Amino acid sequence: MPLPNSMRQKLRRKAYGAIGSDMFIAEHMQETFKKVVGADVLKDAAKLKEPVLLIYGSKDTSTPQDMARCLKCNTSRKARIIEGAGHFVHQESEQKVAELIKGFLA
Repeated sequence: MPLPNSMRQKLRRKAYGAIGSDMFIAEHMQETFKKVVGADVLKDAAKLKEPVLLIYGSKDTSTPQDMARCLKCNTSRKARIIEGAGHFVHQESEQKVAELIKGFLA
């Protein structure tokens, strides 16, 4: 027997809250989120000629550091790992992220 819509929404909100998803912050963007997460960016990333800064949290389990190694395929790409930060590194360590970006742009 399927759950009533209100119960499904409540359970979904609780699950997404526990895993840190933005799916309920911008519900109208759910299909876009699904496409972005499922996209293979390696081919497009290989075409970039401009310098690139990759910032990862050491505790990110959604986009692991191995991805940084895959994307860092030439010397114009710099990968920086912020110790103790997770997937939302820009929120967890905003000052460190800002410093890294300022240094990269200088």
